[in-house]
Amino acid sequence: MIEKDLVLQGRYEVETAIGSGSFGQTWRVRDRHSQTAKVLKVLDPQQTFTSEVDRAKVIALFEREAQALRTLDHPGIPKADPEGCFLHHDPERFEPYHCFVMAEVPGQNLRRWQQTHGAIDEPQAQQWLAQLLDILIYLHGQNPALLHRDIKPSNIMLQPNGQLVLIDFGGVREVTETYLQKQAAEQSMTKLFASGYSATEQIQGATTTRSDLFSLGRTLISLLVGEPISELDFDAETNELRWRQRVKVSELFGDLLAALTAAQPKARPASAAVAQRRLAQQSRWRNGVLLGWRKFRPFRRVSAVVMVGAIAWPFAAPWISDQLNEQGYQAFIADNWSRAEHLFRWALRFDPQQAESHYYLGYFDEERDEIEQAMTRYQRAIDAQETFSRAYNNLGRLHLLNDNSDVAVKILEQGISIMEDDPQINDSNRSTLHKNLGWALKQRERLNESEQHLDRALNWESDRPAAHCLLAQVYEAQDQMEEARTSWQTCYEYSAEQDQDLPEIQEWREDAESFLASGWTGQTTNP
Repeated sequence: MIEKDLVLQGRYEVETAIGSGSFGQTWRVRDRHSQTAKVLKVLDPQQTFTSEVDRAKVIALFEREAQALRTLDHPGIPKADPEGCFLHHDPERFEPYHCFVMAEVPGQNLRRWQQTHGAIDEPQAQQWLAQLLDILIYLHGQNPALLHRDIKPSNIMLQPNGQLVLIDFGGVREVTETYLQKQAAEQSMTKLFASGYSATEQIQGATTTRSDLFSLGRTLISLLVGEPISELDFDAETNELRWRQRVKVSELFGDLLAALTAAQPKARPASAAVAQRRLAQQSRWRNGVLLGWRKFRPFRRVSAVVMVGAIAWPFAAPWISDQLNEQGYQAFIADNWSRAEHLFRWALRFDPQQAESHYYLGYFDEERDEIEQAMTRYQRAIDAQETFSRAYNNLGRLHLLNDNSDVAVKILEQGISIMEDDPQINDSNRSTLHKNLGWALKQRERLNESEQHLDRALNWESDRPAAHCLLAQVYEAQDQMEEARTSWQTCYEYSAEQDQDLPEIQEWREDAESFLASGWTGQTTNP
């Protein structure tokens, strides 16, 4: 058994117990090689499990944590010893203990800190949020991305120097193609969640990077209120957490937390980098030349802007543009398109290189069937920000609809080449870029390449109809009729629920209906 004074691997001397759980213990040990205190985590596989499957899952989670901490290198993540993962064999036991050693993180977790200090204020919340977003940017930026899946106050350590460390990586998960395929097929996966801190999709076993953002937002809300999430009230009609009336925060910061904890994943920031950018914009706005402006209204503040003067203007103008662009985005997601368009146009007056404003104005042009203007806007967005993958995607799609597939291929290939440098990229954007490139390659009769990109699109987002519809057409062109029938069936089913406003989807749904009505059993027949 593991006990005090036991020396493991001829190196780690067990000193004191730190904690214990259902399946293992945590000990403080002394590394005789470095003469430093470290932490030993122990899993006892002989504990009682409800099933052999549960036992295997617990062991897999333990080993996954050890592997992740050995490979990750970030000041906000504890480091595991390279040689500190091992099995300890006890002659009196049938199975060995699973062990790994990692650096000791000084300080206390935020749950205990909260019990002593109470609620935090907005400046402290913004500082901690910035640190934690930086950690998530690192985790989600791994290839493949890593999901923490268990962010909550008790899993965040506050060190004496004020730096935060995210701990307990037992639930970390790689977003591999296999993982995405299992999600799409609703196959059994280990469902890990913390009550009150986990998003609905995570509880249902479909965790994404935005699920980590939800947990982070709930964590900050708990710290601002000074109580665990479980102590807060929920609105019976909307099932949303009632918290804003209990905290004193600026409207902008409150809106950011509300966005992080939105019920629908797509209503949350696209990535930790996007959330960090919004937070940084708020900090610049608060601390910059325009101190105290919490809601910029251009017509009421023109005189104040003039007073900034010629020297300050080059610095003030981009800040103003960022703020107008952000308010335009908030109006856009609230379906107030008239106000959104107005704000985006003002943002460009202060900074003509505001890429997002060009992008959304292009979107509005496209909705009005002003295609040439939309294409010009998307190109300006690309010129202003070379890593703006969504602009490449929309511009490429419009070239496709205009039968310029050769131009579309070049634009979309460039968009895919830079998409991982785009701080706002998300799984849906990746899927759509690959889908549209697959479409363009199909138009150029490069069928094998088309199939590859359409498969990649479905790996990123499997429930959108367009990639299925296009893949069915590729299979037909390759005379793979069984595969074509399966894809047409999926195309038909998904297109009944999604993207019905896209003209190509309406056309492809009719094609699917025609193919399925033909009663194909080995060769196509005309209905």
